[in-house]
Amino acid sequence: MNNAPFLSGVSRRGFLAGAGAAGLAGLSGVGVQAQEAAPKRGGRFRLALAGGSTTDTFEPGSMWDTFIQVLSAQVRDTLVEVLPDFTPGPSLAESWEPSADLKTWRFNLRKGVEFHNGKSFTSEDVVFTINHHRGPNSISGAKSTVANVEDVKADGPHAVIFTLKVPSVDFPMSLSDYHLVIMQAGTTDWLTSIGTGAYALQSFQPGVRAFAKRYPNYWRSDRGFFDEVDTLAVNDSSARMNALVSGQVDAINRVDTKTAALVQRNPRLKLQNVQGTKQFTLPMLTDTAPFDNVDVRLALKYAINRQQIVDNVLQGFGQVGNDQPIAPVNRYFNPDLPIREYDPEKAKFHLKKAGLERHTFELNVSDAAFNGAVDACALYQESARQAGITIKLNRVPSDGYWSQVWKKVPWCVSFWSGRPTEDGILSICYEKGADSNETRWDNPKFNELLVAARGEADEAKRREMYYEIQSIIRDEGGAVLPCFLNFVQATSDKIATGKVAGNGEMDGDRCAERWWFA
Repeated sequence: MNNAPFLSGVSRRGFLAGAGAAGLAGLSGVGVQAQEAAPKRGGRFRLALAGGSTTDTFEPGSMWDTFIQVLSAQVRDTLVEVLPDFTPGPSLAESWEPSADLKTWRFNLRKGVEFHNGKSFTSEDVVFTINHHRGPNSISGAKSTVANVEDVKADGPHAVIFTLKVPSVDFPMSLSDYHLVIMQAGTTDWLTSIGTGAYALQSFQPGVRAFAKRYPNYWRSDRGFFDEVDTLAVNDSSARMNALVSGQVDAINRVDTKTAALVQRNPRLKLQNVQGTKQFTLPMLTDTAPFDNVDVRLALKYAINRQQIVDNVLQGFGQVGNDQPIAPVNRYFNPDLPIREYDPEKAKFHLKKAGLERHTFELNVSDAAFNGAVDACALYQESARQAGITIKLNRVPSDGYWSQVWKKVPWCVSFWSGRPTEDGILSICYEKGADSNETRWDNPKFNELLVAARGEADEAKRREMYYEIQSIIRDEGGAVLPCFLNFVQATSDKIATGKVAGNGEMDGDRCAERWWFA
C-alpha cells in the first residue's frame, strides 16, 4: 500500500473543487422549479420508461439502459452520488481523504446502514463489489472505471482503502458510476436484488415491469418519499405519452420532441428539459475495414448536417456536437474548438483519397439510441448522398440491441448519458483496452495525455491537456458525434421535485428516491 500521508484538514468538497476535479456549472432544467415546500410521504409512484429489454439483469456490470438503471437506483446505493450541480456528494461513504500523491484514497463508510435482508453494510461489501468488476475475466461496463485500482482492502468494518496505479484527482466521482452500486458480499442471483436503497424489490419481470416498496429501515430520512414504486418498460414513445396523458402513470422519460410543445400546453403535465451530457454517437470499429482508414472517418464526419438534426429531430432540445464527447456543460469543454460544418466537398475529397467513391456503407440503426435516432440517420443518409456517399440503413429492433448489435457490427448508432467528469467518459469510451471503447480506438498520443490529465491537479495544465484531447478525438476518433441531447422528460402536475440533475435520465436515475407527490 502507498504510505504517503493523507492530506489533513482538507474537506472533500474543498479538495476536489480546488483541484478542478468535479465542479461544473449548475445545469438548467427548463420547466423544473426548485423545491418550494417540504416533501410529503406516501403514494404509489408509477413510471413508464424507455430502455427496457428482456435481457435486463441486476448484474451491475451488464446494465446498459435506463429502465434497469433507474430500477437499480431504487434498490441500491453507490459510495458516492452525483449532486445536481455535478459535484460529488456522500452516500454510503460519509467522507474520503486522498494521500498527498493522489494514489491512495481512504473512504469512511456510513454506520447503521442495513441491506433489505437485515444484514449490516460493512467494508466487506465494498471490497466484494469493486472486485466483482475488476476480475481478469470481467466483462463489466465498469471494468475500465476501476482499471486504475491496484488494490482495495478493508480497514476495519467501516473504512476501505483504495490504492491506485496512477494518481487520480477525480477518483471519488468515478465511484458514483451506476454500475458500481454496492452489492451484498457473496451475491450471485442476478434476477433479484438486495440492496441498501430506499426501496426493496418485490417483483421483477425483465423488459416488462418491476415493483418495489419503501424499506422501513432505510438509512436516509430525506429521501425515498413514496410508499411504492411501479416501474413499467414501455419502449414505444406514443404509448408512454398516452399513459401519462391518461393518468395511468406519473412520469415518463424520452418525450418525443415533436410532441414536447403539447406537454407544455397541458396544465396537468410538466415538461423537464434538462441540459446535460447525453450524446448521440455513430461508432465505427476502427480496427475493421473500411473504418480503419482515417480518411473514411473524416469523409463521414463532413457528410453529416448536424444543425439539421438538432433543428428537425431534436426540435432544438439539444446542441450541435463536434465528434468528441466532452459536453458544453463539462468543466473542461473547449469552446474555441471549431465546430465541424457540413461540407460535401471535403467529404468527397477524403472519400476519394481513401479510394472508396463507389463504396456502400451499412449503418445499423435503432431508436434504442434515442427516440428519433432512426429519423436522424435518415437525414444523415440524405446529406451524405449529396456529398456522393452512399449509406444503407439497416433498421434493427430495440429489444436486445445492446447485447446483440452494439460493438458487434462495424457501424451502428449509440448514445451515452455522459459522465460528470472528463476522465469518466474518456476512460470508458476511448481509452485503449476499455471494455466500452465502442470504436476500438487506440491512439498513443491520446492515451498518454489521458493518463497525464488524470493525475494533474494544476487547473491550467489540466485544462490544456483536455483541450488537446478534444482536438485529437475530433479529427482522428472513430465516432461521428452529431449532437448532445437534452433530457426531455415529463411528469403529471402531482409530482414535485427539487433541482433535476443532468448526469443521467430521470434525475440521474434517482427520480423515485428524490421526488414526491405534492
